[in-house]
Amino acid sequence: SLWFRALRTFQTTYKNSTASVIDFKNHYQTQTGINATQFFNQWYYGEGYPTFAVNYNFVGNTCYIKSTQSTSTPSSVPLFITPMEYKLTRTGAADTIVRVTHSLTVQNYSFNVTGTVTGVVCDPNNWIINKSIVTLDPTVIGIDEIGKEISEIFIGPNPTKGVVTVQTTSTKTNKVKVSDIQGKLLFERTFNSETSIDLSNYSNGTYFVKILDDSGNELKSKKVVKQ
Repeated sequence: SLWFRALRTFQTTYKNSTASVIDFKNHYQTQTGINATQFFNQWYYGEGYPTFAVNYNFVGNTCYIKSTQSTSTPSSVPLFITPMEYKLTRTGAADTIVRVTHSLTVQNYSFNVTGTVTGVVCDPNNWIINKSIVTLDPTVIGIDEIGKEISEIFIGPNPTKGVVTVQTTSTKTNKVKVSDIQGKLLFERTFNSETSIDLSNYSNGTYFVKILDDSGNELKSKKVVKQ
């Protein structure tokens, strides 16, 4: 697999020497072609883990799942955007595992299946660090909340050596503003889902990163320390 090939070539490349986590990240991305920035921002530079409150229902031939995510350290990682597996236990057919992406605080899924779904297991193979509570809920029918767009914002790593990444689940145009401890605006930029802030040329200290929507409303403000 790509994963094990990347591990083998990393070991060969850096044997008898010292490698940092950045070296591993860059090597992994080169070997696999997969952008690992989000993963490292969440699981390495960020803190905590997700908890999933999973409500499910089975109607006709459809299994409906509503998964609500909370995090143990929302000030660091408000939302873990991650693949997630659900095991559907069934009568009349073999159990099956479905794989989806959890990218919103509240996520709705529906799966057409044979047999009768008798239960749902969250992350059956323990691929990620998490907690979960699964409940049979007859009110779950897979309908998303109409007109509600949930935007989660990540700013990190913090502290930083220079580059800070800003990520949001919103596809709308946002603005990032950076100011120093005295409140002096250093720069601002518009972006959609992701942008990088380079503080390499600025002195070590405290900076304020503010995210605004296209109407000028503040979505998030965070103090970032450059070391």
